[in-house]
Amino acid sequence: SKPLIIRADGNKKNSGSELSEYANKLIKIYDAILETQKDFLQKICQKVDFEDVDIVNLQRMNMNLSARNQLSCEIIGINRGAVNSQIIAKLSNGCTLESNITVESEKNLGLKVGQKVIYIFKAPAVILAKDLDIKISTKNQLKGEVIEAKIGAVNAEITLKLSDEQTLTAIITKDSAMDMQIGVGDTLLAIVKSSQIIIGV
Repeated sequence: SKPLIIRADGNKKNSGSELSEYANKLIKIYDAILETQKDFLQKICQKVDFEDVDIVNLQRMNMNLSARNQLSCEIIGINRGAVNSQIIAKLSNGCTLESNITVESEKNLGLKVGQKVIYIFKAPAVILAKDLDIKISTKNQLKGEVIEAKIGAVNAEITLKLSDEQTLTAIITKDSAMDMQIGVGDTLLAIVKSSQIIIGV
């Protein structure tokens, strides 16, 4: 939710950008945690005899996600139906996103208004449009500036910067990217169905 790299002014040879104060703070926290982790693991090794397979099973309890898009947001509304619940969340830039999950999932996650959550969805689930005033039924529409466009043999990977320092990535066909003439600096509309968004807490 805060920038890690900021513009740096000056006449230095490598001036242009630098780590923000918040980024330096995160690095210090990481180093402190890493040092504490080493001490912690040494104590465990002295008390418990474990094998590599034990570590693998522990890692499964804290799995990384392959889904590229993981947006931090805050729940501002919950509409519960008979089967599904509509979870409405707000990004720090004020834009809202809706996710439709089962009522059982909502209860299991213990979701409530005011809670900080992560909205997760895959890059291929994102539809891009150059027409910012397009009329479609999908409510989830985020405007962003293209900061990177990688064109492959078949697909194109387009990364948008949202106004709250978060980024969003879409994977579309190469032909679509060429037809829309997508380039860095363009403002695009990113569209994602509410059924494609899962929620992490």
